[in-house]
Amino acid sequence: MGSRNQPRDWRGRWTTTGAGRRLGSQRQNFAQALQAQPGGDNDGRSTVYAYLRDKDSAGGKAGSPYYIGVAGDRARPYDKHGRTPVPQDERRIRMLRSNVTHDQARMWEKFYIAKFGRKDIHSGRQMLLNRTDGGEGVTGLKHSASSRQKMSDLAKKRAPASQETLRKRSEAQKGRRHTPETIAKMRESKRHQTAETRAKSSATQKQNAAKRYGISIDQYNSLTAKNRRAMAARFHRGKRGADLTDGLL
Repeated sequence: MGSRNQPRDWRGRWTTTGAGRRLGSQRQNFAQALQAQPGGDNDGRSTVYAYLRDKDSAGGKAGSPYYIGVAGDRARPYDKHGRTPVPQDERRIRMLRSNVTHDQARMWEKFYIAKFGRKDIHSGRQMLLNRTDGGEGVTGLKHSASSRQKMSDLAKKRAPASQETLRKRSEAQKGRRHTPETIAKMRESKRHQTAETRAKSSATQKQNAAKRYGISIDQYNSLTAKNRRAMAARFHRGKRGADLTDGLL
């Protein structure tokens, strides 16, 4: 299913036999495959890639894949993948599919993960370190200006949460308590914060609150602690604009 330059034997199996001269960095190939398509709304800008083992292991032979991924930008295959190690030798990063749409890339990702098997759930087929069956989305995807505008318009049309929804959310949170161990950890973590860190955290929280309530940071700073609590209560009851700030500013 891969390209003709992938390390496979004449039967089509993953192998390192004779692969030395065929392996080569595909960084330029990724860059070319991910060139923007004029007017295509980024369709055709996804690739499906694999990380190959450099030596035999319990999960497979050298040259077999240990991770399948999807990229929407040229840097993604070479970036850190959480707990999944990125091959130090770029020749072990292989492109399986290129110039495919995002939907096609997700389908191919699911196909390859099912084909080689996830190490965490498939006994006897312990090959891939992937934690999901694939198809979740394309990392590094950059939407066009028209797509961003459409998403913005849709977000603006969404109605704010109703009073009933807000009440249900509030009820769901009641009665939830941290365990003594969690509280102790949180307290200990705060003790080790520097004054500068606490100041930055406080400033960020105030800016986020002012933005949430639709007022300036100066207006928020002028509020007393009591008025801030009152504004938060009004906000959670669904009040906006003048009803939110009436008598508090």
